[in-house]
Amino acid sequence: MQTTTTLHPAPWKLSSGVCLGGINMAGTGGANIRQPPIATPDRAAGPASTTATPNAASTDSGASSTVAWEQLVEQSCASTPVPSPLPAAGDGWCRWPSRRGCGACAAADRLHAPSPLMGECFEADYVLHQCARLGRGASGAVYRCSVVGAPAGEQYAVKVIALRKYEDRALAGRERRALELLRGAARVVQLRRAYVAACRAHLVFELLGQGSTLRELLHQSAGAPPPALLRGIARELLLALSEVHARGLCHLDVKPANVWVAGSSAAPRVCLLDLAFAHEFALGGRAMMAVPSALCGSPAYMAPEVVAADAAHLRTHRFAPYDGRAADAWSAGVTLFEAAFPGAGPPFCPPAKALDPLAEIAALHAAWAAATPAHPVMQQLAAATPQERDFWQRLLSADPGVRLTVEAALAHPFLQGSC
Repeated sequence: MQTTTTLHPAPWKLSSGVCLGGINMAGTGGANIRQPPIATPDRAAGPASTTATPNAASTDSGASSTVAWEQLVEQSCASTPVPSPLPAAGDGWCRWPSRRGCGACAAADRLHAPSPLMGECFEADYVLHQCARLGRGASGAVYRCSVVGAPAGEQYAVKVIALRKYEDRALAGRERRALELLRGAARVVQLRRAYVAACRAHLVFELLGQGSTLRELLHQSAGAPPPALLRGIARELLLALSEVHARGLCHLDVKPANVWVAGSSAAPRVCLLDLAFAHEFALGGRAMMAVPSALCGSPAYMAPEVVAADAAHLRTHRFAPYDGRAADAWSAGVTLFEAAFPGAGPPFCPPAKALDPLAEIAALHAAWAAATPAHPVMQQLAAATPQERDFWQRLLSADPGVRLTVEAALAHPFLQGSC
């Protein structure tokens, strides 16, 4: 996806903009691969909806104003927690059979399942502003919209998903299911309403006000954020993932473009965007793929085991299992590492004209696992403190069994420091 914002190097300033209701506005560091797993059987979602947040800025112009981190407004994506029964956390393992199963039908059926958030007709309730497109991603385009008959200032974001084929319905059904399970989550963009027609689905989100994606912040800044601010963003991101995992879900597409940052430099707030690749997990359960691939998310932020799962499928036509929560921890680590050392971009990004990007990424993973001195991560960590080096090496461990969990990363001394 492309953003029309004109960016100029500045020492960590925030671009005032709007959230793309579950989709990002900036570059992805690797194109999304539209092949997420199908979720396990339904569990009861929370009973109440969340009030959307009006927008506080416009992105229709070619450039956007900037404000210093110290002057950021209170983050607008936080929502009031709504009491709801939480599914029991499971083992987090994603497994796929060698061919399609009945899970594909279950995922597609969820798009039409009854829900307190389901509406009858989008056009009867909302006005879509075609000229105010906020962004576009693998699963659809996002526009501004407003309630019919409501004041002009009350606006929301709507993701329009074209249902051209069966897999589109399964994809939209999984996203709607994940968003319903995350209702009331303070650090996840909130779904307001869902509509399904014959050829398209509309997912209406809150429209976040002041803030910016972490990707935009990296493009605008001339260097790394202050250590205290970096630790604050890291803690918020890990807390957001912990909240997602506690609801029985894995995000599987954590990257700077899907991390919305607002608040202040002393107390930053993070909101996770784009649940298109999220899937459920349960103790002893299975998550089935709708299409023959184990890949989810953006290649530059994929964990080594996710890339290896695709390689195993190409060799044997069978899917290798991997822990979705550990894969989220890796992606969060790569995202935070890119923010801490912003000069070279994602540390595991393949060359722009690579003939086989996944093979290049696998080679970078192997070089990192072997502690090759020439690897970009090794070069960046050469001047780091022992505590900082331990944090990055353990969070970015190529072995998911050794890798820090989200909870262990939150408790690491590096994130508890004050400077």
